[in-house]
Amino acid sequence: MPFCLPFLRSSRNPLAFEDNAWTRAPEKEPPCRFINHQGVVLRKEESRNRLESLRALMQENKIEYYVIPSEDEHQSEFTTEADQRRKWITGFTGSAGTAIVGRDKAWLFVDSRYWLQAPKQISDDWTLVKLVGKDSEGCHSWHEWCEQNITDSRVGIDPKLITLVLVNMIETKWTAPNVSLVQINKNLIDVIRPPVARSLSPVLHYPLKFSGCSTADKLSLIRNKLFADNPDRGVYILPVLPSIAWLLNLRCRDDVPNTPIFRSYVTLTRTSCRLYADRRKISSEVEKSLAQDGVKVLPYGVEHVKDYIVDWKRAEGGQGLKVLAPPTVSWGLVHQIKMATSEKIDIITCPVEAAKAVKNATEIQGFRNAYLRDGAATVRWMAWLDEQIKNHGRKIGEWEAGEKLTEFRSHEQFYAGLAYENISGSGPNGALPHYSPQKGHDRVISTDAPYVIDAGAQYLDGTIDTTRTLHFGKPTPDHKRAFTRVLQGHIAVETTPFPKGTRGDSLEALARQYLFADGLNFGHGVGHGIGSYLSVHEGPQGIPSVVPFEPGHLISNEPGFYLEGQWGIRTESVIICKPVKTRYDFGGTWLGWERITRVPIQTSLVDFELLSSEQKTWLKKHNETCRDDLMPLLTKKGDEAVRKWLKRSCI
Repeated sequence: MPFCLPFLRSSRNPLAFEDNAWTRAPEKEPPCRFINHQGVVLRKEESRNRLESLRALMQENKIEYYVIPSEDEHQSEFTTEADQRRKWITGFTGSAGTAIVGRDKAWLFVDSRYWLQAPKQISDDWTLVKLVGKDSEGCHSWHEWCEQNITDSRVGIDPKLITLVLVNMIETKWTAPNVSLVQINKNLIDVIRPPVARSLSPVLHYPLKFSGCSTADKLSLIRNKLFADNPDRGVYILPVLPSIAWLLNLRCRDDVPNTPIFRSYVTLTRTSCRLYADRRKISSEVEKSLAQDGVKVLPYGVEHVKDYIVDWKRAEGGQGLKVLAPPTVSWGLVHQIKMATSEKIDIITCPVEAAKAVKNATEIQGFRNAYLRDGAATVRWMAWLDEQIKNHGRKIGEWEAGEKLTEFRSHEQFYAGLAYENISGSGPNGALPHYSPQKGHDRVISTDAPYVIDAGAQYLDGTIDTTRTLHFGKPTPDHKRAFTRVLQGHIAVETTPFPKGTRGDSLEALARQYLFADGLNFGHGVGHGIGSYLSVHEGPQGIPSVVPFEPGHLISNEPGFYLEGQWGIRTESVIICKPVKTRYDFGGTWLGWERITRVPIQTSLVDFELLSSEQKTWLKKHNETCRDDLMPLLTKKGDEAVRKWLKRSCI
């Protein structure tokens, strides 16, 4: 599933197709989850009523503008319905964007992923502002727009929904007289919106047979990293939900969509650990287990975190204390602590995130097992889809195809839901890297264009992220050439060893070099980390990234190409970093990759004249490995046809 944090696309047309030659490549775009294309969600009258109610509260709070971000107070990738305040006020359903409401006008800020979708979903009470990349002319962010367009105004925001790091940057940039960012502690959307119930799905212990490391050992590891230089007088505040779930070996299936995490905070000192969560979700058995590891459960909320810091400072005497937090800590939490204790909070790189990224032996084997089972489910689906379209001539829609894959996966051991919404795009929809179809609003899978399926499941022993491009007719020479160039980059990333200390940004050119040879490119990152039954997007490692790879790092490998308005191509497998032997091992340790994805690659899309002999061998070996490893799993009723399909497809 494509993900790349540093990049934004240009406002220019990303590419053109003329005389069978690709003449312009897409520029890099920001992180995405999915795109849904549908009509206006809110009737104009309802939209106007909501804005009027909000403006009345703005007047009461003496602010001229109110900012409604997409984020929750943990800066989560996926958010609950209760946290989707921007969606409620605007009607825009995209996963990213910021709304600003003024006394008589309102603006919605979106990047290029949503330039087509957003106008269809908002009423004319809203003005759409198209954000562009940092190297392009135009508006780059909502706060830059405020800097350039607002004077003599108070701009309100819920301080829990914006990071301290961003606020500090804004305060240095907003230099116009009498312009300030103001904390509105009671979220104004929550005041005017009907209450949205939050999940009471239970928080469960994540067993050692899956985690491979006890909670006590993880706490000891992180404490040693945090407090080596200040052993007794420091407290670390952790607001990041996947990191909390990993650290305490806890999961919650239905709290946050697609990710088994739950709303919580943690404070950690050398001798104590506090978990702030909804007590109704934590059973006495789980609480007892946590207590055995020295973890005390307290009510959820920034005010409870603040109260603990106050008590801790009083108990420690208030001298020489250190309060530490990661860059994602909210302005609201920091402000409460500072007002109550006068303590400065030091922002540091999160040691939990770095530790979580290096998979232990149990986690690695879990990923191998999960990707093997998921490979069996996927080839059952591929055989079914091939049979339906080619042999029966059925018109299968993108949504139905994705749902059928989910059905096959749901029968596998340890299945626990989806890791993200199915990205299932045929023809022009395949050119949208994060497109997700809706029932009744999707396309029939074409036999004249490539079809991209990027879909991932959650299993208790691993999170899946796999993409394959398929064709159910006769690929054109352009289809085959682009597919092969993508495949060559995919192979290059996996097969090139590198010295220990190499960063992800040093490997990026490997994936793009063959596309560059034809003047092609793609606009997302090459690869991202993946959680162990956690978030499908995990850092800090990736391609590109400034973090050196280590054995145990796990990333996706997913180059692509997208011809806007016509078709797209992407091939994605998951690889694990490991030590490798080279001829000379010059300079010390060398690293490489183990591929764990077991889904064949369609050879009818390959232009074999472009492949080197080594690349042909790689492709042949990959498909043979998929065949040999999956055959023993294909023993269910009806699998004989799947086995025949697999043998034919892996030639």
